[in-house]
Amino acid sequence: MRQAENIAKGRGLTGRIAKTMMGAENASRLQDAITAAQTSHTAADLAASGGTQVPATVMSVVDTGQMVNFDPIVVITATVPDGSTVQVQTLVSKLQIPRAGDSVLLVARPTQPGAYGYLGVAPAS
Repeated sequence: MRQAENIAKGRGLTGRIAKTMMGAENASRLQDAITAAQTSHTAADLAASGGTQVPATVMSVVDTGQMVNFDPIVVITATVPDGSTVQVQTLVSKLQIPRAGDSVLLVARPTQPGAYGYLGVAPAS
């Protein structure tokens, strides 16, 4: 992941060559995709370390047009229990893309109050 990030940011010889060949716009898209993938990993790490999991109801899902390993990056708009609406840009499995009305699990980001990471579709109860 670090090597892909360095390439997307144009670091090192390989990064400069790749950025020149891809163009600035495509390099920016690559960086956005890497950021979304890192966000997914960070959310899982937060949950594993005892982060606060929050159930939410999906209001809408918008495809960004970007993919990582054939899985889409989407923007999920959801309502959390306190009634506020949050948006999360994240990588989702193409086998479990949430839909409007689905229950999902989010994890609160302690370093960014009001920000959440996506953990996945909530298990059926």
